[in-house]
Amino acid sequence: MPAATIVFTDIVGFSKQNSADQQRLLNALNAEVRHALGGFLNPPDGSPDLIALPTGDGMALVFLDKPRKLWDGDTLLKLIIRLHQWAFSGKGGAGVLQLRVGVHTGVIEEIRDINDRPNVCGDCINYAQRIMDAASPAQTLFSEAAYRHHIGSDRQISVPLDKKSVKVSLQGPIEAFAKHGLQITVFKLVLATAAKWHTNDDPVAKHLMLVTLTSLPKSITGNFKVSLGTAKQVALIQLTGERLLPKLQNGEVNFSNDLKRLWVFMPAPDLAQNLWLPQSQITDTPITPELVGFQTEAWANYLDLFRRERPGVEIKLGVFSSPLYFGASFLDWDRPKGWIHVSPCVWGKHSTEWPGYDLEWLGSKPSEVYETYVAGLNHLNSMTSNHIARSGSAA
Repeated sequence: MPAATIVFTDIVGFSKQNSADQQRLLNALNAEVRHALGGFLNPPDGSPDLIALPTGDGMALVFLDKPRKLWDGDTLLKLIIRLHQWAFSGKGGAGVLQLRVGVHTGVIEEIRDINDRPNVCGDCINYAQRIMDAASPAQTLFSEAAYRHHIGSDRQISVPLDKKSVKVSLQGPIEAFAKHGLQITVFKLVLATAAKWHTNDDPVAKHLMLVTLTSLPKSITGNFKVSLGTAKQVALIQLTGERLLPKLQNGEVNFSNDLKRLWVFMPAPDLAQNLWLPQSQITDTPITPELVGFQTEAWANYLDLFRRERPGVEIKLGVFSSPLYFGASFLDWDRPKGWIHVSPCVWGKHSTEWPGYDLEWLGSKPSEVYETYVAGLNHLNSMTSNHIARSGSAA
């Protein structure tokens, strides 16, 4: 199957323009591309190296990877810089504009569209759009495939333009969040000399993440129950755990046969003195030091028995004595596809009505927020001793 490099671009804020300005913008953008790439669009031999596709608010330029192609990586960089400068110049007729540009290299399928004109389809063009979606205004991002195919290092490249050269490099890898829950690896185009027409900052999408809100009222069923039964590592930060523990004891909820680690963390009974709330507000029974102590003992007994039945599993019951408190569940948190559920307290609401949210490790590197919660778990582990290892019951 043929390969290609796709330069996907859109005009930031295009939909906010009136119809007349939209027409002027697209005509001006098309004219700029024709001026820069006319020889590729209409070659003398009639076999184009480039297919230009309108996208409504921009275009996708498909550079076909032929054995004797007339374009190279420098062609792409020159075009990209020229388009960003054009947008900033205001020559489009709607003032200063910004573009987002995404570049990806991969396999395509060449087809004919409904008007019998050349077109392409396949994952490559879809992924090129995702790369562009992750770019900030006035920014260019390369996919990992495009970076390795055309650049391959962080070397500085001198791109010749009409009047002077512009020195650029590509920096990364950067994990960014794209649409549809996709975590992608990108490399950002960086100017050696900062300019207003292109940003050198990391893409805003680097700091985005997928957060899923837990449906209410919360229950220990569904996806959580299934995930708990397949995870190899489980860490539970409990207030009392009085809803989960009985389900574990009676076999309604089970851990995986491949479980390697099970940590449970509970507040010290005296800490619960500061967490006391009336019965009608939070749980079916008041949160008192006595209740927390009783539940900690119950967890200790369960975990001690579990350790005897599953000697190959690392078991820990940690008791922490310093705020702040929040409920959380960590499943396989140190690897891709790891999952964290966090449940902050809401005043005046029953615990089943506390809105929780789920964080997932997407891509090859977790988000900054995900890493922060994992750091909190590791801190909690380091500051607590194992009550099971000491006595088999709560101390």
